[in-house]
Amino acid sequence: MRKSPVGVVVVAGGRGRRFGASRPKQFLPLNGHPLVYWSLLTLQRVTEIYGVVLVLPAEHVEWGSRFVQKNRFDKVLAVVSGGAERVHSVKNGLSVLPAECETVLIHDAARPLAPPSLFSKVAAESYRWGAAVAAIPVSDTLKKSDRSGFVNKTVPREGLWAAQTPQGFRRRVAERVFRGRLPVVTDDVQLAERRGLRVKLVKGSTENIKVTLPADLEVCRNILKRRRQ
Repeated sequence: MRKSPVGVVVVAGGRGRRFGASRPKQFLPLNGHPLVYWSLLTLQRVTEIYGVVLVLPAEHVEWGSRFVQKNRFDKVLAVVSGGAERVHSVKNGLSVLPAECETVLIHDAARPLAPPSLFSKVAAESYRWGAAVAAIPVSDTLKKSDRSGFVNKTVPREGLWAAQTPQGFRRRVAERVFRGRLPVVTDDVQLAERRGLRVKLVKGSTENIKVTLPADLEVCRNILKRRRQ
């Protein structure tokens, strides 16, 4: 299968309210760098990637441009402001990716340690199938609760996967599913699912954790420490 030029939208437009910090979590330090630094560093090293668009809150766009220049992230072609919802932020980023990018990936800055190989694998499967998502098979026993907080039933875990990012599309598929008025969704490939398109599952990484709580930063530090060993 031939490789196509890949564009990546790094979504860092959220406020991180669940994290409980005084600033958005994508700017909190991880080993001396803002969280967003680590995804951009990885993408800089993935050969298939042609260009990156960084999506930030409007009030941080100017900071982002200086940050990109300071760290010589020359694959970052633009820094743009996010929208009211995640889906609008992604659409803003996709709109400025160069036409050369035949495959587009979307990645959360809150997942700073996705390995380079994962971007390559999701890009390849996105180009082949039209849409793909990094995900991990669910290993825990799942319980569904009732409104009073008691177990309603046990949900069989067979065939269940926990979605991660990156998530990707062929460019023409992305343009189709992000067209017009967009529903609020919790991840990007749901837009393809709603249109009846097949989405290929790509085995993700246990190191590709999402930083949601302060304790997650310590997990990231331990992962980085192991990688240096």
